[in-house]
Amino acid sequence: MSVSFRFIRDGDDCTTVAVAGDVEYENATDLVEAFRGALSRTAGGSGTDRRGTARVDLADVGFLDSMGLSALLTCRQLAMDQGTSFAVVNPATMPYRVISLAGLAGTLGLAEPPR
Repeated sequence: MSVSFRFIRDGDDCTTVAVAGDVEYENATDLVEAFRGALSRTAGGSGTDRRGTARVDLADVGFLDSMGLSALLTCRQLAMDQGTSFAVVNPATMPYRVISLAGLAGTLGLAEPPR
């Protein structure tokens, strides 16, 4: 299954990677690379102390497997390494369930289930 990414700027210090499709074994590394690109667009310029916020929007994700979870954790670590805040936002029901069952909702910044 294919996956696509869209970059959204919200002010000077917030970049969102909106993901559409299924995030699985075959394309999880694509998410990490897309997120790495988003980090380069986050406020603070180059260097290792960028601040700002980087988010991954899962509203249009229909499937998320263990490699997708691993990719999200890698994205979180990349953001933390650069002093950038990280959050997963707007998860569809299925990705939220996977994240929640893995015990990662809090780690990935998810407070409430999708509606």
